[in-house]
Amino acid sequence: MISNILATDIKEHFPMLKKFDDKRSESNNILTSDAASLLSGIIVHASDFGHAVKEFNICQTWSDRVNR
Repeated sequence: MISNILATDIKEHFPMLKKFDDKRSESNNILTSDAASLLSGIIVHASDFGHAVKEFNICQTWSDRVNR
């Protein structure tokens, strides 16, 4: 859970994408605990800024709710 929270830090964006790309290019399809943790972090990271692609009024409403 802590690693997922830390994954929301924007400074982790490009290092996380690099790690994901490296894992994706590996020939095996085995989901290790490290790969599962990375995938979980990417999902949380994408969810963290995904609201910004919504219409402005929806984005603003949810930003207000989160920041109360």
